[in-house]
Amino acid sequence: RDPTPSGRLEKRLLLFTNAHNPARGGIPLPDFTWVGWRHAPSWCIQLSRMRSACRAKPWLRRDPRAFFSGNLKNGRERKELKDLVHKSAPAASRRLHVRDAEA
Repeated sequence: RDPTPSGRLEKRLLLFTNAHNPARGGIPLPDFTWVGWRHAPSWCIQLSRMRSACRAKPWLRRDPRAFFSGNLKNGRERKELKDLVHKSAPAASRRLHVRDAEA
């Protein structure tokens, strides 16, 4: 959540934050804290692997699936993605697999 103060401010407080709310003054910043996790390879190795994977397969032959951490209860975009999948093609809903630790 964007930790910058809400409400009317004469001067917006600029904070670097993982989340962004356009009504506040936070500046979105990628969260790389997971990179230091001992089970994850270093960022330079991951970046090299991702670039190689991108070059290895033509765009049209790529897997259209998306994977992300967390659940579909938080974040406007995640909720919209879930709703879009369910509305656009009911059959596609069966391909939306959610592994929620809270479930």
